[in-house]
Amino acid sequence: MSWELHYTLPWDVLDRDRIHAAAEHVVGTNLGLTRYEIDDRGPDLVWVFFYFPAALERRLGHSDAERNFPLHGIADGDEAFVHFTFEHIPPDNGYELPRETYFEFYSNISGNFIFAGVGIEVADRLGKHFGVTCRPD
Repeated sequence: MSWELHYTLPWDVLDRDRIHAAAEHVVGTNLGLTRYEIDDRGPDLVWVFFYFPAALERRLGHSDAERNFPLHGIADGDEAFVHFTFEHIPPDNGYELPRETYFEFYSNISGNFIFAGVGIEVADRLGKHFGVTCRPD
């Protein structure tokens, strides 16, 4: 079963400077993140990866690290990451989707389900930085 944390941003377009500043802020919040990378995927899509020692997931205790780490061959000292999507859906998108700019943490991307505790914490800190709250699924 997959799930997502979805945060709507009050922007008319993706603001890469604000995304960069937010990533810098979150890495500097003493959570235990070591770095981030931004992958620009076009005018309306940016991926942000936050990196950390895998043991951070165990420390936060939000997920099933005791089962998942051995199952996937993950050691506490391994570098892990969570993946966030920032997207703008323009009004003329051709899919009849509503215009929206948002970021989300989706459990079914990369290793997000293994490191869901870290992802939840990063999403919360990004939301607080932007002054937005999670939209319920």
